Amino acid sequence: MAGRSIAFFSMEVALDPGMPTYSSGLGVRAGDAIRAAADLELPLVAVTLLHRRGSSLQRLDEADQPDDELVEEHGSSFAELAGDRSREPTVPPLDEQFFQQMPARCRVRIENRDVQIRAFKHDVSGASGQTVSVLFLDADLPDNDPRDRALTDPFHRSEDGSERDRLCQQVLLGIGGVRMLEALGYDVERYHLHEADAALLTLELLDHEAREAGRVSFNNDDIEAVRAQCLLTLHAAGTSQPDSYPLDLVGRVFEHRASDFVDMRDVFTVGALQQAIASIGSSAAILEPAPAADELNMMLLALRLSRSVNGVDLTQRPRSQARLLSDESVAAIPGGVHAASWVSEPFAELFDHHMPGWREDSSSLRAAVAIPRRHIWKSHVRAKRALARRVSRAHAVELNTAVLTLGFAQRLTGAASLDLLLADVERLKQISAEIGALQIVCCDAAQPRDRQGTQLIERIERVRAALEPDVSLVYLGPYGITMTRAVTAGVDVWVDVPAPRGEAAGQGGIKAALNGVPSLGALEGWWAKGHVECVTGWAIAEPSGRLHNTKAGRSAAPLFDKLEQAIVPLYYQDRDGFIDVMRHAIALNGSFFTAQRMLRQYASRVYFV
Repeated sequence: MAGRSIAFFSMEVALDPGMPTYSSGLGVRAGDAIRAAADLELPLVAVTLLHRRGSSLQRLDEADQPDDELVEEHGSSFAELAGDRSREPTVPPLDEQFFQQMPARCRVRIENRDVQIRAFKHDVSGASGQTVSVLFLDADLPDNDPRDRALTDPFHRSEDGSERDRLCQQVLLGIGGVRMLEALGYDVERYHLHEADAALLTLELLDHEAREAGRVSFNNDDIEAVRAQCLLTLHAAGTSQPDSYPLDLVGRVFEHRASDFVDMRDVFTVGALQQAIASIGSSAAILEPAPAADELNMMLLALRLSRSVNGVDLTQRPRSQARLLSDESVAAIPGGVHAASWVSEPFAELFDHHMPGWREDSSSLRAAVAIPRRHIWKSHVRAKRALARRVSRAHAVELNTAVLTLGFAQRLTGAASLDLLLADVERLKQISAEIGALQIVCCDAAQPRDRQGTQLIERIERVRAALEPDVSLVYLGPYGITMTRAVTAGVDVWVDVPAPRGEAAGQGGIKAALNGVPSLGALEGWWAKGHVECVTGWAIAEPSGRLHNTKAGRSAAPLFDKLEQAIVPLYYQDRDGFIDVMRHAIALNGSFFTAQRMLRQYASRVYFV
């Protein structure tokens, strides 16, 4: 193919509700980056896995117990096909609108078996009509061993906790992805690793460098050559430990080259990182807890072989010392969402009228501060009514569109927004009764087999009963692309309180801001930069800027104080003042935290330098 490309690797990609190819926010962020690249006409090609099963979501059964099930937001038959390995599956007619099977094949070697890989292509069109191709790798071919045909099915580790499945997935993505790009004729200039899942692509590149030099093994020159080609993006440092695999497992999966990994320990083991840290005179820690010296650590491999590492959350820099070579090794290109994908229909029509061209250049949304208040409010009421209709149809619950509505959506694990918001049920009821009526909309799901999360879902049901009739609490369950669009546009205030030293503020607040919905949140992640008190929203913090902590955990008092003293009175007593906050949320936050701006910075700082 003509021209040199940027190859963007992600374990999952979210592009359309009818494509069950994602499970988490990582896939959503990848999809937004790909759309922005198409808008900007960047020479990017994306590589991911063709997951034939949809996200594992949860619903409450008749006994109010969480019930795991595999669902798709659209009528895809991927799950049905995944269960039949006796024939070669073809993309069903329903999905032909999404996928085009490519003629090329490649193979990787797993446990001394050749595993054939094919690719399905999906083209993403940008605002100007330029397209970016996404290659979905698929191992479900009749010539493959049944164990290998199912490798691209699960999103997470299998139910028995098999590390083998996860490692094999990463072989398919990293090594198989590089080979598929080569088979299809792509000339790749840069490899962008969206998290460390694709770290094994660096080993394939090392092999290429050695072969081109006429050697059978790589050396330090090859390492530097590969580093020059690779960049790594990390999301929300500290949320979980990266994948690590015992070398005996690595030896089984890579049986044909097990001895190579013994010789390559200086590339991916703790010792190599310690030497690198010593060489730059840094006292930074590596990973906490430190991985075993005899394990293949995917994060360390990706770090060792990437010339640029970007932490998308601005608060990641000080946290990064627990995970990276040094604080200075982490760039700070803030993350962002694809504006045109998350703006609701009422606001899209409003923007088209007042700011034509916002789809091509989302930074033009800063002019939203001049949109008449009545137009902002009319569009907001339309979005709020659309959410109410969706809730009524799906849950037989009536939302009152005249009532101040708080919304949030996240993985229901740990001490997060819901946990803090419901810490004082009586005070919440008092605010609603004496200051102004409140209702709460929340959605998402606990991870499969996450007992802490399922317990929190059970708690929702108990608290919902305790709040009635003073405060209405609606739990919408599974949180996919369609629901995200409805909720982020249809509430009045977005609440985001991440767990302490855990995940940073999610991007739901950015999507809400694009629809004129201000945030109430802890100064974490993007909100640490986007917050201007009483202008773009409100911070839940002590004067020090940190959430108040007590022996029993974080105090909910700052959150309730802000509701009682600022937000609820403003909404009911000064509607023009509330709309001004809405306008500034769009103009300041919505215009800046975009995937277009993020990709422009990647292009100028990393891709083409």
